[in-house]
Amino acid sequence: MRPQAADTGNQDDYVKTHKIFAYSLKSAQKEMVGNPVWVKTGYQIPYYHYDPASHSVNFQKRTGLLPPLEKFTVDDVVLQKAPAKLTSGQVAVASKEVMIVFKREGDKGSYAAPIGTNIGDDFTFTVNENFYSSDPHEMYKHWPPDIWTAIEQHQVKEGMNELQSGLALGTEMAMGPGEYGNRIVEFTNMESRCR
Repeated sequence: MRPQAADTGNQDDYVKTHKIFAYSLKSAQKEMVGNPVWVKTGYQIPYYHYDPASHSVNFQKRTGLLPPLEKFTVDDVVLQKAPAKLTSGQVAVASKEVMIVFKREGDKGSYAAPIGTNIGDDFTFTVNENFYSSDPHEMYKHWPPDIWTAIEQHQVKEGMNELQSGLALGTEMAMGPGEYGNRIVEFTNMESRCR
């Protein structure tokens, strides 16, 4: 059997992703709680321990960075005041972090990761930039099985495009000159970040 080519032409450009249109804490809870998400920007999103009894995030120590395509179900969406680090002469703005609460597979603990910020009545959400709310395996089902196998093993193979490589290795990268899909991309070594 001849291996399939990884080049999918422009099919990726026609993939429609489900968006979350949150505008408040309640709207984010309504759209997200009980639903799965997949990490889009691997090794970019910090996550922290969450104590369900006290409803608090331990911002003192980051647990790690979420790996690409990790799937979990959102247990809750909460507001938490992150500790402010001020230098002399700075004024603190009363801002809060919007956090999703979840459990990781094979782990009994609860964790929280940021999906936006809140100042007064204003909310800014980054959930669509950092997470998929639809299964990427379904959205990109036109990718050959060997490409998906490499992505799930966090490996890059010849012929993978920039999106596929980012889903395999994470999105911390340095990009050379040129347009998307026609440039040199150098991925940071993620070995020490994998957990």
